[in-house]
Amino acid sequence: MERNRLLIIISGIVSAFVVLDLLLFLPFQVYKIRGASKDLTKLRRDLQELGKDSRHRGVFVKEKADFVHKNKNVRAKFISEEDASLMISEINRIGKAMRISILDITPGKMEEVGKKGKKEFYYLPVSLNFRSGFHKLGRFINALENLSFYIVVRDLSVKGEFPDTQVRMTVCGVIKE
Repeated sequence: MERNRLLIIISGIVSAFVVLDLLLFLPFQVYKIRGASKDLTKLRRDLQELGKDSRHRGVFVKEKADFVHKNKNVRAKFISEEDASLMISEINRIGKAMRISILDITPGKMEEVGKKGKKEFYYLPVSLNFRSGFHKLGRFINALENLSFYIVVRDLSVKGEFPDTQVRMTVCGVIKE
């Protein structure tokens, strides 16, 4: 009987622990598991997104390479101070090729245009005085715009009638320091 009584007491204690576990500890454990489940779901979504991104990585790498290439091309279109004579000789070469009678080419002083970061930009104005018909003038300006470096037409005045059309024009090369 003593043994049965001891068995009933132990069974009561174990039953109390089971009831306490179900009532007190189980909800806390379910809450923890639910939180872990949310974290796992978020992690699974992040991994899926990473998988999608890694599939597109080749596209990103190609786009970056294209951007770097375009950036180099744009940077190459700026002239340096040392290339100012190259700009004048290219203008003269184009004029001769188009049979435009250039009377005067006068380089001006550099003018600050603006500052972008650590780089400063300048205009190097070149004044031109020449005779040309309207069609040749249009082709001449187009050829200047298509040079391998940036040239901006600042001023343009046309006086007279064909064949004695007098043109005064100021073009500016863009210099990056």
